[in-house]
Amino acid sequence: MLTIRRTLAILVAVLLFPVLFLPQPESSLFVLLKICLFGAVLFTLYLAVFPEVSLSDIQFLSSGEPSENVNKTIRKEVGKEYDGLIDLIIKIVESVNPKYNMAIYILSPGSQSFAVQKSSGSLFSPEVNQENEILHSVTNSTSGVVIQRKDAGEDWNALLDGKSWRGSETLLGSPISFRGMPVGCLIVYVDHFSEVHEQDSGIISGLSTLFSNGMDHIEKIEKLSMDSYYLERIAGMVSSVDIRTDDDHLWDGITHLCRSLFSYDKLSLSILEKDSQMAAVKLVDGMTEDMHSGESFNIQTTLHGRPIREKETIISSYWENDYQDSGRFKPGDSSIYHFMSILAAPIRINGEIRGSIALEKLSTKGYSEADRHLLEFLALNLEGILSWMEEYQLLHQSAIHDGLTDLLNHAAFKERFEEEVSRASRFNQFLTLAVLDLDKFKRINDSYGHLYGDYVLRTVARIIDTSVRTIDVVGRYGGEEFAILLINTDKEQALPVAQRIVDSIADHAFSKDGIDESMTISAGMAEFPTDTDQIRDLIAKADKAMYQSKSNGGNNVTCWGDANATSPPSIAKGSDA
Repeated sequence: MLTIRRTLAILVAVLLFPVLFLPQPESSLFVLLKICLFGAVLFTLYLAVFPEVSLSDIQFLSSGEPSENVNKTIRKEVGKEYDGLIDLIIKIVESVNPKYNMAIYILSPGSQSFAVQKSSGSLFSPEVNQENEILHSVTNSTSGVVIQRKDAGEDWNALLDGKSWRGSETLLGSPISFRGMPVGCLIVYVDHFSEVHEQDSGIISGLSTLFSNGMDHIEKIEKLSMDSYYLERIAGMVSSVDIRTDDDHLWDGITHLCRSLFSYDKLSLSILEKDSQMAAVKLVDGMTEDMHSGESFNIQTTLHGRPIREKETIISSYWENDYQDSGRFKPGDSSIYHFMSILAAPIRINGEIRGSIALEKLSTKGYSEADRHLLEFLALNLEGILSWMEEYQLLHQSAIHDGLTDLLNHAAFKERFEEEVSRASRFNQFLTLAVLDLDKFKRINDSYGHLYGDYVLRTVARIIDTSVRTIDVVGRYGGEEFAILLINTDKEQALPVAQRIVDSIADHAFSKDGIDESMTISAGMAEFPTDTDQIRDLIAKADKAMYQSKSNGGNNVTCWGDANATSPPSIAKGSDA
């Protein structure tokens, strides 16, 4: 076909070419005709030499339709994200209660059944009929369902592998949605209803919401098609982030990715502070003199607040002409730091615009629409990561903190205890443990009831927590017993801190609902590694020192090693001292 086309073009050119050398009449019309014929000859020769090119033969850098290899990469990365999300849910459930068994059931299109996506044991049936009343009721519930074996029928045996049941077995279930529609549920099994903690239903419900949001984010990512290099880089960063670690890993990943994808003099990422008009800068790369990581700015009158408050991407080669803001981060700072171009996209967290990522240049050589599309794609991926991180942190905080006082619970305190002892050993540092117990607290509950007693415990916890440094570790160790780890501190340095806490509680007026009371507390301290380098011994010695304080009348501090603290306490633990 190409040979015939070339032959005809050359023939036409040969026939036309002699016309150019005919005698030139005086008519200007004939001159114009010769010029047109000459152009036609050149164009015909061009067609003979170069083959026809169509738009379908041109491969653009970002065509909007990824290659099959990129499609495979997308499916692979999406599959990894989905599996990783399920594994995360299982790990959180196991950390909430090791006795829990968990499964995620999702409706299988066309098969009229629920299929297990993954489970933490072999107890659950891999496939259950869609008409199963237990799964149907959980999937279509508004929040969550608690079902005991004695209240369930034959659908229980269809869901769980058959065995003999006592009737006390319990299921906690919470619905999972996709695109706003119920598609499945998260089921947790426990052998006896007494092993279900009061706050666990809320945690399970939160996990199902986390999974639902996760599927929505994964679908958005799956639908987006981009150039393979950019897609793989962004997807690679997403898959490498472990939301259970600290935020620094994420910020480092964003920085390295943006350096390879964009040209900028300053990169910044900001997140709106809770219930505030202030945004905190979480990430800065490039120039830092104008704004450091950790600083905050008001979003109402500033350029960097515009993507958050207006809920849209901003792009400009000379922002002061396009946007009437008082400054970039602060009023008037544009006269000191002369950034000209900006590209900034809003970031959603759990469905709400609560952050932004911004690129700036000192020159007016701004950003293209391709840059805009790419930054918005990155912001979409960050939506999923930051939403999952926030949900995980909320659930994690709920799991490790005491529900009444908001201090670390007993298990979490012991875990931190082990970490801090290990760190103190590595760096040859001191560590002081202080154990504090309210004096004669039982009379408070007996006289005024548990609501007033809870008020006293919350108040004491607040006094203790605000009396120590942020690096120190505070926990509720028992009913009315508290514990403090004073980091890199010996007993001599810790004594004034403990005494200040004892005095503050003694001086505090506990007043609520017309009831006025006073309280005192006894404290005991032991030092690592001077008194012992074993955790159990350190706790025992601090505890004995605390009970020596009680035997001396309470409302004081005793250090292990004092002459009166080395003998066993005369007051049995648990008595109302």
